[in-house]
Amino acid sequence: MAWPVLLTVAQGPTGATPFPALLIQFTATLLFGASVLTLGDSFAVFPERRNIVTGGVYRWIRHPMYASYLLLDLRFWLATPQP
Repeated sequence: MAWPVLLTVAQGPTGATPFPALLIQFTATLLFGASVLTLGDSFAVFPERRNIVTGGVYRWIRHPMYASYLLLDLRFWLATPQP
């Protein structure tokens, strides 16, 4: 699963990770975990075995897993700002 990827800490050019980046990483990790827990049995590979989930995090965000990945991209950009 993607938990090890979400929990890794990339260090910036100065060797320290800025606090906003850590806060974004924590938020993305919580969002990903909440979306997996909300999916429950609907987390399947085959589309015919999935049910439509409208509760939990999916009530406010249509694709919370993708949102957590975008937050992690933002986090890595903040940790290592380069052109």
